[in-house]
Parts: sequence; structure tokens; C-alpha cells
Amino acid sequence: MITDTSTSSLKKISELSSRKKSRDASKVFIAEGWRLVAEAPEELIRELYISASFNASADADRKRFISEHS
Repeated sequence: MITDTSTSSLKKISELSSRKKSRDASKVFIAEGWRLVAEAPEELIRELYISASFNASADADRKRFISEHS
């Protein structure tokens, strides 16, 4: 979970989410929403970022998945 909004990770995520050219160059896909993330093949998940509110409301299965991929 990102706690400092000045981090390079947040800047990278912002650029990737707003610029298709950046996603294509990095060969990444951004999946927003639990269903898309859960259905993604695990070997293709490089990084997982979640909001604090999602983390607080996650059930046990989601928390396990989050801890395995973050």
C-alpha cells in the first residue's frame, strides 16, 4: 500500500493509467476492480496496489491474495 503520495511508484501508476503509450511501452495492463484482478493469471501479476479503504473492507480470501501479491 502506498502511504507517501510523492513516491515514484505513484507517479508511475498515474502515468500508466493516463497514457496508453506508456502502458504499451512497458507492456503492462492495469486491472481496476477486484473481479479483474482475481481473474488475472497469477504469473502475469507484477505489482498489486490497493486503496486503504479496500484493504479495510477485504474479507479473509482477499486479504490472503493481497498479502501474496504485494
